[in-house]
Parts: sequence; structure tokens; C-alpha cells
Amino acid sequence: EDRDASYHPESKCAESDEDDREESEESSESGSEGEEMEEEEANRGRKVPAAAGRSCSRPAAKVARPAKGKVVRGFRLQEDDEVKIDLRKAPASLAAALDRLALYRSPRGTLLCREAECAQIKEFIKSAISPNGISQACYISGVPGTGKTASVMAMMKELAPVVSHPFVFIQVNSMYFADPKQVFAEIYYDYLKQTAGDEVRRLAGTTARKRLNEMFERVDRSRPPVLMLIDELDQLATKKQELIYDIFNWTSVEDARVSIISIANTLDLPERMLNQRICSRLGMNRIVFQPYSHEEIERIIASKLGGSKASKEESVIEADAVQLAARKVAAISGDLRKATDILRTAIEKAIVRGEERLTMIQVNESIRAASSTLLVHAVCALATHQMIVFEAAVDIV
Repeated sequence: EDRDASYHPESKCAESDEDDREESEESSESGSEGEEMEEEEANRGRKVPAAAGRSCSRPAAKVARPAKGKVVRGFRLQEDDEVKIDLRKAPASLAAALDRLALYRSPRGTLLCREAECAQIKEFIKSAISPNGISQACYISGVPGTGKTASVMAMMKELAPVVSHPFVFIQVNSMYFADPKQVFAEIYYDYLKQTAGDEVRRLAGTTARKRLNEMFERVDRSRPPVLMLIDELDQLATKKQELIYDIFNWTSVEDARVSIISIANTLDLPERMLNQRICSRLGMNRIVFQPYSHEEIERIIASKLGGSKASKEESVIEADAVQLAARKVAAISGDLRKATDILRTAIEKAIVRGEERLTMIQVNESIRAASSTLLVHAVCALATHQMIVFEAAVDIV
């Protein structure tokens, strides 16, 4: 939000934002654009608009300040800024296929090959955001790239437009914080943004933690239901485990209507890392995402490309090339993102070479390049005597 509005010069802004940007450009000659504008407006006795300096490419959702005794609806879906694609037709070129395989092409509705898991998540979300619901927790586990976070967000996209009552949805990824306590600052900031409007400021993690504990551990019927998605839960684990305990302790007061969906890669994380008092609050709502098989990876990629009905001559990507990438990834990890990364890398190289179709040869080159890490190169470059010592050490181990 603090980026300069000219970051995306082709984006269209509201007239008020354009006027604010013009004023700020006039005062930018002395170096600090925002500070001089603030001083100029202060001298005139006017308040600086909050929208000045905000990126116009992805504007924040404008939430009205709630009146006394009322709470505005918190969670609102942002409008998709991507071009609508007709997936019934095959991509006309490798560049179009490259765009379709991008990670940001998140689907709406139930994910392919994840129908059962999405149904469980949907029922949990409907119960959590219901006005008559209770506080509860859910733990989702599975190896990376199996659609855990994507399934939750797809169900939120499906349910949010049809829910008429207010509710708050907060998503945080614990991997993004160097200090685990900062997760409380992010949760508190997002909650206020959705309930109190735009003019909120961030607090320190310790302060936000105290306020959240005071707020969520008491019953307040005027507060809308709150649903949180805590991704990478294991990153919050500390020696005393007090951070994870505080988060799941919010769900111990049933009438507070604060629910938690936690995601981690470890299947037995609660039993292996968390103590008994946290496991008791986690409950038995658990969903396991199994790794994708090669048939499922092929089916998902075919749905992204939309060329399943195209003939071999019309398709710009050979079916054997997709099958090779799917089988290779399924044999190692079942990570769908790795399969799409292999195909995207192969497509990029084919485009650079000026080729019009993707074959197994380019995919095989991409697979070899992905497996050639710095460690592999280092071992291959060892001298003869170094290699003998290395092989002897491996035999002993």
C-alpha cells in the first residue's frame, strides 16, 4: 500500500487518487514527496487523504467505518484482475500455455482430485462463520504442493459471495515472520482493517497478543464470527509453545465464535511437537492431503491447459511431455507445483529457441536441470582422491 502510485503506469485510478498524486508530484522537487505534501496540507489546515501513495494496481478494499453498535462486514473478495480464459479451447501458443500454468491462476470452486477434502473444509467453514456457530479448530496436514491452502481459499471464494451476515476472515503465513510473535500483530491489524476501517496502525507483537487474548477469550455477541487460517503452523513452535497455545486457546470459549484452520506439512505434528493441553484444544477435526498420483497431476495440468479435446496436431504441448513431468514428480514427492515448474521452465526455453511445440526432449532437459543442484555439481567436481574418500565415507555410513 505504501508503493508509489506510478509503479504501474498503465493502471487506472480513481479521480481523487489522480488528484492526490498530481499534488504530490508537484511537491517532489525537494526529494521527499510524501513529507512535503503533508507539510503543505497541514499549512492549509486540511487533512492529508489516506489514499495518497497507494498502489492503484491492486487497491485495498474500502471498508466503511462502522457506526456505534454496528460492525461492518469484514471479509470481502477482491475482484479478479486477470483476463477471463476460455478453458474449453487449447492454448494457441506456448506463451498462452505458459500463462495458464502460472501459480496465480487459482481456480474457483472445488479443486480437481480434492473433492472429498474440499467438502470437509466447506462444511467446517460454513459452521465456523454461522451466526449460531461455536468456536472450533481444524488441522490440515500433507506434503507441500498438495493443495491444502488452495482448497481452503477456493472454498472461501465459493462461500463468501453467498453469505449475507457479517464475518471476519484472516489469513496469515507464519513463514513470513522472523519473530513468531509478529503473527499476533498481523492478526490484530487484519481484524481491525475489516471491522474498524482503513485508519488503523500496527502494534508490537506483544501488545497485539495481549489485546487479542482479552478480546477473543470473552463472549461478545455484537462481534461477527471470526475465522483464521494459520499457514505453516510449525513455524510458531517455541520451547514453551506459548504462542500456539494462545492461538488455540481462543477456540476454548465456544460462544466467542473464533475458529482456527491450521495448516502444516507434518502429519503427526500435534502428537510429536505439541503438548497435551494444546492437543486437547485442537480437537479431532483433521484433514490429510495425500500426495498427487501421476494420473491426478496429468488431469489437473490438462484442465489448466484446456486442450484435452484437441488433437495431437493442434496441441502445442505433447501429451507425452506432460506425462513425463507428471510421472517424474509423482515418483519423488507428488508436488503439483514442481510439475508445473518443470513444464514452465521447458516452455520458456522452447520460446527462447523459437520453437512452436513442447516435446519430451525439452521437458527431459528441464528435469535434469532441476535435479542438478549446487551440491551435485560440487560432488561431480571432486578430484580422484577426494572422490575415493567421499565414497569410503558413504560406504561406512
